[in-house]
Formats: sequence, structure tokens, C-alpha cells
Amino acid sequence: LALAMMREKDRRSIELLRNAIAWIPSKDAISFLGKLAKHKQADRRKAAIAALRVIKHPEAIEEIMKGVQDTDRQVRLEALEALANFAKDSEYRVFVGKGVLDYRRIAKDRSDPEARRYARQLCLSIDGRLPK
Repeated sequence: LALAMMREKDRRSIELLRNAIAWIPSKDAISFLGKLAKHKQADRRKAAIAALRVIKHPEAIEEIMKGVQDTDRQVRLEALEALANFAKDSEYRVFVGKGVLDYRRIAKDRSDPEARRYARQLCLSIDGRLPK
């Protein structure tokens, strides 16, 4: 489902696939997607992160946070975007906040403006301020 979701172009189909992933029991889905997030192919890792973002569970957030350190830029961006979405929800912000040191480091790095934007957004959501 995660791979199909990443390859799909139709928004309605993507939403249906996200809903299907959300119905899988959390522990089973998180376990499988956590393993997929370690796959040698970056597109598989990105698909795992994209699927994990629909699972509203602290363990899913922990797996997504690992993606912030990924060697592939697209995987890192997917993870940062997913975490930024979780940080908007006060129920999950405390779990997202565990990675604040990584977000601060990325927010200070000007080499990737898109990653920097997400990281600054995360810092603002968690700390209420931008890093110096």
C-alpha cells in the first residue's frame, strides 16, 4: 500500500490508500513500515515515511524521526514534512519535540532551503521560537 501510494498520481486514489493504511492495526503497520524505512532503496524508505504519517501513534512518530537523518534528501524532506504536520497537534507535539536538537541543526543549515523551512517550522511549533 505504501509503495502504491507513492506511485499514484490521482489525489483520490492516494487518499483511499492512506485511509487503507490507517485501518491496519498500528503495531503491525508500524513494525512493517519501520523495517521498510531501512530499505536500501530510497523510494521505499520515502514510501514508508509517507505511510507512517497517517498512523496517529507515538511509535509512528519515532520511526518518522529516524528519517530526518536519512542519507537521501527526499526521505529527509518527507520526514520533516510529516513531523511538521504532527507538531500542529498538541497531543503529538511532545513526541515530535524529542527531535528538537536535530531540527535546530537543520534550521541553521542554509544549504537546503526547503528542509530549513520545515525545521524552522518544527522549532517554532515546539519551542515557540526560531533557533539562533
